[in-house]
Amino acid sequence: MYINAINYAAVLDAVAFTTATDVFECTPAADRAMVIIGMKLCQTTDLGDAAEEVLRIGIYTDVTAGSTGTALTEVPYSNESGVAANTAAVVTNRGTASTGGTLIDVIGWNIRVPLEWYPPPMAPVKFSNIAAEGPVSSFRLISAPADSITVSGSLIWTEI
Repeated sequence: MYINAINYAAVLDAVAFTTATDVFECTPAADRAMVIIGMKLCQTTDLGDAAEEVLRIGIYTDVTAGSTGTALTEVPYSNESGVAANTAAVVTNRGTASTGGTLIDVIGWNIRVPLEWYPPPMAPVKFSNIAAEGPVSSFRLISAPADSITVSGSLIWTEI
């Protein structure tokens, strides 16, 4: 789709999720858009049939940003030298989750199985901070897990 574009990733590693919070809250630069390539998640604490649950991750655009949380390091998904620096900011595990926004999709995640989610080619997910489009978007846990889960994963995107 974007052959000559550079892809970026924000990686979270072994983060405890206990509430309905933002898995990834994204703020693109004022003159750019983030086109989401995919999201990968796994958890390493709730193993076995008795711990099985399905969490819903909502994709929201134009949200009111949450507070606190962990700022992730955004890195090029490339080993090329001279790659342009990323301009977006990605935060995880907000103490207070983002609110409002427009729900555009819901992803079901059976936590016993690693999640690899890629938007359909005919319906790319684009987060933009251009003109009237909202500056902050999120992948938000719609409800809290039954108990604490330790989550690792990454969000991959390109900037246009």
